[in-house]
Amino acid sequence: MKFLFRLHDVIKIPGKAFEDLSLEEVAWMIEADTSISPDGNEYFAGCALDEFLHNTELKRRDLKELQEVILDNIYIDVEGSREKRINTEYLIALASELKYQ
Repeated sequence: MKFLFRLHDVIKIPGKAFEDLSLEEVAWMIEADTSISPDGNEYFAGCALDEFLHNTELKRRDLKELQEVILDNIYIDVEGSREKRINTEYLIALASELKYQ
């Protein structure tokens, strides 16, 4: 089942939509992900990254490319299982890198 959230519930920065985010704000969104921070943060709800990755069609080229890179690297195989898990180490490193771009 696909859940769609209202942007004002997901993004806590007044007047911002995913398309408007700076790279530093994307880093804050990554840090708010429930795999890292169960309750989100002051800028984003914990579900914001999931909404950004799976339910948002971006027009801005830099964000679209970033979205694709994250989708290619966010999930890793669980040894001895067919399931995958979120690669939190990757997300933390990416958030740190984005803050300094």
